[in-house]
Amino acid sequence: MRSKRFPPDIGCYEALLIGIAKEAGRNANRASESTMNTTANNDEDLTAKSKDETPLHKVALQILQDMEHDYENGNIGVKPTDQSYNSVFSACGKEGAWDEVTRVSRIQAILRSSSDDDMAG
Repeated sequence: MRSKRFPPDIGCYEALLIGIAKEAGRNANRASESTMNTTANNDEDLTAKSKDETPLHKVALQILQDMEHDYENGNIGVKPTDQSYNSVFSACGKEGAWDEVTRVSRIQAILRSSSDDDMAG
């Protein structure tokens, strides 16, 4: 997503994170339906596909980390918003990555606190 020609802004990042969260939900629904309605052979195929693909919550986490890094390095146009974090929480939750939700929530609180301190001082 990074390019010298077209640097992403918060709108690009948020649209991407929302799309990832939606796709994680669709994947979870497909996996649930597949488990209930398929034979053992199809379940093996689903497992094989899952092993080769990066979980979407990890993609969302990496994007959020890039946003936080860029913001901390002076690019105020990519400061993660509540929507950014909520989309990441959604992707993590839909894939059962609850430890990641807790970890990211703590980071969000720290960043929010430091941002409030900057505004006060």
